[in-house]
Amino acid sequence: MKMTDFFKSLCFGLALSLVLVAPCITIYTYNPIYFSFDLLHLGIVWTLLSLLCSFMTCALLMGAGPWRHIRKVEVAILALCVLAWMQGGYFATILPTIPVATEFGNNLFWLSFTQIVIFTVIIGAMFFFRKFIFEHIMQVLLFVILCQAVSIGATIYRFSSHSFNTIYKNCFEENNKYTFAFRENVLLVVVDCLGNKLFKDEIKKYPELEGLFKDFTCLDGMRSPVPRTMAAVPAMLTGIGFKYSEAELGDDDLYPQYIHNAYLENQTLMHRLKSEGFRCEGYQYMPNIVLATETCFDNVIPRLKHNASEKMMFQVWCQRMMPYFMHYLCNFKWDMGNMFVNEVNTGRIRNKHLKYDQAMNQRLVREFVVGRDEKVFKYFHLQGAHVDLSTDENLENCEDTDKYRQLKGSLIFVENLFRLLKENNLYDNATIVVTGDHTEEYRPENATLVKAPGRAKDKLDFDDKPYVVADMPNIIQKLRGK
Repeated sequence: MKMTDFFKSLCFGLALSLVLVAPCITIYTYNPIYFSFDLLHLGIVWTLLSLLCSFMTCALLMGAGPWRHIRKVEVAILALCVLAWMQGGYFATILPTIPVATEFGNNLFWLSFTQIVIFTVIIGAMFFFRKFIFEHIMQVLLFVILCQAVSIGATIYRFSSHSFNTIYKNCFEENNKYTFAFRENVLLVVVDCLGNKLFKDEIKKYPELEGLFKDFTCLDGMRSPVPRTMAAVPAMLTGIGFKYSEAELGDDDLYPQYIHNAYLENQTLMHRLKSEGFRCEGYQYMPNIVLATETCFDNVIPRLKHNASEKMMFQVWCQRMMPYFMHYLCNFKWDMGNMFVNEVNTGRIRNKHLKYDQAMNQRLVREFVVGRDEKVFKYFHLQGAHVDLSTDENLENCEDTDKYRQLKGSLIFVENLFRLLKENNLYDNATIVVTGDHTEEYRPENATLVKAPGRAKDKLDFDDKPYVVADMPNIIQKLRGK
């Protein structure tokens, strides 16, 4: 075995692994809020996978060294590196990452055709200049390795991951998710994308919902100044709104600072309720919108695993690296429904084959119990009308559904929650808020329905007084007469 052959094979493996790893670093550094792990965790996992990829590529080339077609294999691997580089570094950023967006939905054929043409030109050029490539293969490989290393280094350098470090340490334990207080329950149920207009259209389409919410008042003037889940939910729980623009939600420093400062204020909803002897529990829909700190929540535990986030990274990476013509030819659609759903970190994953709201509803019906605590606050979060639209009005899987049908199915959870509270004589004394965080079009006009303890009415009524989501702690306390 010649050392030069070994070094060349090693460079092939390193070039291929770096081309594949670089998109993962980019995905993470631009979207850290969606993952439950930090950059160090990602670096360790993908370093191990990169070493495995490098070793396997190196072993393949060394084993096939005596084969007379070895140069064709080397050019094929080099072509794979170049095409993967083009896909992950260009097509996935310049062209739409998710080609089902409205403005690109009817153009997938032309995107695929354009990509095939470009890939064909690249492969043709490599074939035409194959003699030059054979003579300068080491220089070409070192160029690819250097470019990828610089790209990865620059991406990591611009990312101030330290600001997120404390968010990753803890998570929320879910074993007592459906254990309620025997005397007073304060429940905040966030239904994603429950916009004001959507709700009013929904009760016209399904009149029985007026009966479900007959004891409630709809706050017709509720707004989310920054209509995104990561801004609206913290504002609801803490009373402190995100004072920057929607664009700053992705800022590596501003958003983590906001989360920390907001939840550690002593006037949050949880601080107020805990001072009255409440047990406070949070069950977030996506990672890092609720700070898992014991000063606010009583169901905080050290984080044990990152299964859901690792799966999400793999899915996003696969989608980013899959050429558009493969999407088109295979008529392939990624199941994005559980992409940003927080995992169960208690040692096992429950209901992993169900959609989020399906699992929520099944667990509620199966696990509802009245516990030993006198007072409990719970924050729940439903997918509601949020894409992917994949369930119907009966909360069953359905490919031919729409936002109205999926929302109606999601509200089955609310219907069962009310029924079980009534059966256990807890409904009358409960303070309940069912609210949206933004509309399905990410506009600020939320539907917010509130019920005070001891309130029994004949029908749903409306209050057009203006509110913002940061008013929620005061609204809940006012409902309770505090």
